[in-house]
Amino acid sequence: MRTRHGQEATERSTAELVAYRLAGFRLSTRQQRFERLDPPGEAIPLSTKLYYLLLTFAARPGEVIDKDSIVEAVWPGQVVTDAALAKQMQRLRNVLADGEPEPPSIETHRGRGYRLTCEVEREYAPAVSPTAGNESGRSKPVRKWRAAAILAVMAATTAVAIATDLLSRAPPATRAIAVLPVSDQTTALSEGAAEYFAARLGDYAVLAPELARSESPAQAGEIGSLQLYRQRNGPVAAVQLARSGEKYQLWVNLRSPQAVASTTMRDESIQRLLERGSDWVGQQTGAELAAAPSSDAYALASYFQGLVSADCDQAASFLKAAVTSDEGLTQARLRLLRCEEARGDTLEAASGAAALATLAEQNGNSALALDAHLLAARAHRKLGNADEARRHLDAGLATMERAATPMQRMSALAAVALLANLNGSPEQALNAQQERLELALSEYPIPQFVADIHLDIAEVGLANGDYALMRTHAEAARELIEEFGSHESLVRSYRFLITSYFRANDMDAAVQLALSAGSIVDAASATPDKAYFMQFAAIALNGRGHLRAGREYSARLRKLEADSANPMYGALADMTVFHRLYAKGAYAEGYAFATSLRERIEANNNRHSSLPLALAFEAIAAARGAPVTAARAIIERLEQDYPDVDALRPDRTRALGHLLIREGKIADGIRVLREAEALFRDAGVESVADYVGYEIAEARLATEEQAPWDDLGRLLRDQPANYQLARLMGIAHARDGNFIAATTELETARLRGHELWSEEDQLLLESYRSTLATADARPETNN
Repeated sequence: MRTRHGQEATERSTAELVAYRLAGFRLSTRQQRFERLDPPGEAIPLSTKLYYLLLTFAARPGEVIDKDSIVEAVWPGQVVTDAALAKQMQRLRNVLADGEPEPPSIETHRGRGYRLTCEVEREYAPAVSPTAGNESGRSKPVRKWRAAAILAVMAATTAVAIATDLLSRAPPATRAIAVLPVSDQTTALSEGAAEYFAARLGDYAVLAPELARSESPAQAGEIGSLQLYRQRNGPVAAVQLARSGEKYQLWVNLRSPQAVASTTMRDESIQRLLERGSDWVGQQTGAELAAAPSSDAYALASYFQGLVSADCDQAASFLKAAVTSDEGLTQARLRLLRCEEARGDTLEAASGAAALATLAEQNGNSALALDAHLLAARAHRKLGNADEARRHLDAGLATMERAATPMQRMSALAAVALLANLNGSPEQALNAQQERLELALSEYPIPQFVADIHLDIAEVGLANGDYALMRTHAEAARELIEEFGSHESLVRSYRFLITSYFRANDMDAAVQLALSAGSIVDAASATPDKAYFMQFAAIALNGRGHLRAGREYSARLRKLEADSANPMYGALADMTVFHRLYAKGAYAEGYAFATSLRERIEANNNRHSSLPLALAFEAIAAARGAPVTAARAIIERLEQDYPDVDALRPDRTRALGHLLIREGKIADGIRVLREAEALFRDAGVESVADYVGYEIAEARLATEEQAPWDDLGRLLRDQPANYQLARLMGIAHARDGNFIAATTELETARLRGHELWSEEDQLLLESYRSTLATADARPETNN
């Protein structure tokens, strides 16, 4: 006979764990909610990390959990310092107790880990058992969730969960099913499947933005549905489709207040597979299904074959077959036009999109009309037809006002922002992106999606020189991205951050980022964002004397050039090499390198756009390391060939200032260098402006009797003394006879200079020490 304890255990094994009760609180595993028990229902805000940290301890009360296990549960796949972990543990203690209870709610076991000391009760609810489809078409009960399974899912969702402070209020309840395409593929299969599901669900469905995940398909769908469901208080169907050999495989995870269910199906017929999958969702939710987007099996198969084709030419042939077989398959027609635009058939894309927009308007399909108008606007912009682009943009904007779903409006706003940028309307672009961000936060607060919009706003800041805006949104994106770990988006945020550091001369922050980002950069794909980050990383490292690390980034750029066959990346690598030589003071070697670089560019038309910059490098290096006559000729050539390029004016002025000093025209040279410093500051490049300031102080130290404390003090006010500034201040103190201060400053320079610290610097330091020792040994005289 079964005992009562055994019966209770059996009952719980068939029930769903829904909450933990501990220390006067209730922690919900369904809603990611933490609330007081007295008074009941009072919610306590928890960040995502704190939620999963507490969840980890609640599942293992009284057990010492080692640091590695905690990090794996709360920060999967991330490197977490002991200090960061300790900070989160202190925050968790503060949440659990206002004071310092005895014993503490969480004990620290040094060298081992942490232990939750309070008692924990588990709260269960009867499991819901809706039927789930399988490959044979027979129904089966939904998987029962035990405590261990809940923990596994919650730990997996840590990397994608959005911070609770993103939402200022709970989202309204909705009966519409959010169809969420989830994919780890480079193809658009899941997106196409979601479109099919949404079409069949009709008014019962809204499309959600695609979520890219790296987990297994079943786990990725579970993560995606839980993540979105927590934020919208409405049903979510996460859909993932992939090709498996000769068959397609479909995963669907459905989450609603009534049920949590999932199914996996395989079929060689894409039509049968999608029909079965959408039928299953309809059965689970009670939604009345509409007709499929196409009843033509060949057209639908061709459409999805086009979605799985990585090559645009191959995709176009399948999409054409789909449209020819079924003209009503409008999504295939729209994708075909996008493919033609990507292939360079811009005129065909423009005319086809205009025709499709007209047809969509006649049929009352505002969503399709919106997409078609915006595609036509982009194509006409590329063709230089500004009036036509604006006409379609206006039509798209009018359609946008009638957009039925938030996703349609967000897509429109993204395109509007792009076109506004291209048309030189930064304010309109910024307004569109900010409205898009507000919609995302209120409707689809998925970390990856929200982070990418933050990065789009950062792009607007970069394009318009608003570096404070760029930095603010890049930091917001980085915080979100670190929650779900997308290398591509993370590197994009790094690019904006290091650019802002460079502009503001916050080089210590730039170096810290550069030194920590190498493995993440290597894991990201070859993109311009990655290349530009590596360029600035190398320059920051060079400037702070981390020359070996700077060389590693230069080598990464060389590899990127070889892997992508894109010479632009090689040009960026050349820039970092030149900068390293200049930072070392190897002016003659830098001049030889810049001359060789310029000659290679002149012989290679593919890199001709880099010629002005290479010539500017050559002029700067020549002014300090070439014969005076040769330097004068190069500076004059830069003036003659590019008189109207404002971006080259600061470099040209800087080179001329150094040349004048070498010609003995000291006062004129320093005056011209001051002009160059002002030009760099006006351009918002504070790091280069300060470096020119160091060069001015250096020139004055070499030519004037009095130490240039006015310039040194001015530079020191804006930043702590780095290697260059500390070295100059040491020389200035020695000029004034203050060898104690001179030695101290050179010691600072040695510590901060790293590999820039030279033998000459060491000899100078030793001479100052010797002078001090001599003075200390001199006997005192009594008058």
